[in-house]
Amino acid sequence: MDRVSGYPISITGAETDYRPALSAVAMLRSGTPFLPNLQKFEWCRFEDWMLSVFIMRRSITTFSLRVGFSFSEEGYEQVGRYFDFIADRMPQLEHFHLSVTDSEGCDISQFSQALELLVPRLTNLKSIQFPAFNNTYPIISATSSLSRLTDIRIEFCPPDTPLPSSGPPCILPSRLEMLHVSMTFRDAAGIFHTALPHLLEIRLIS
Repeated sequence: MDRVSGYPISITGAETDYRPALSAVAMLRSGTPFLPNLQKFEWCRFEDWMLSVFIMRRSITTFSLRVGFSFSEEGYEQVGRYFDFIADRMPQLEHFHLSVTDSEGCDISQFSQALELLVPRLTNLKSIQFPAFNNTYPIISATSSLSRLTDIRIEFCPPDTPLPSSGPPCILPSRLEMLHVSMTFRDAAGIFHTALPHLLEIRLIS
């Protein structure tokens, strides 16, 4: 176990049935924590993504989650609980990348709402990247208390994505260097009303 504890881990296999192994990990009762020095964790499995909770550790500083949105109604209810696990089990998180592959007609607002509540709890966060939800302004506004955050990026926004205007002006983290956002021009004006002395790059899709 010590031989792999210091290495990044990425689970991408589409055919391997890893559930028995993860279940065994969850049942470990030895005195040595599983992967105690793990720092980087990437989960690219579209199915059974809740099982990634078994790998979450306090030592992790970089986490990438790529999930598909084709699960059952129970899956909708799990999103908020899963994001609570992120905050509770990876409190030292510095870099977080969320990617959601949704099917036509699926409501991915659960991810947007859960992310909005999660962001202020990740007090060590330095960079965050997330999908172009219908309304990203509340998530960006939620970063205002993160004094170490330097990089906010929203993934590519399709041309026909609606961008509803919402909320009063917000204060961005003062150390912000990189900002890639998708929002209305009105909301964009609302986030640039304060000085950002460290800002190096802006990409705005409106």
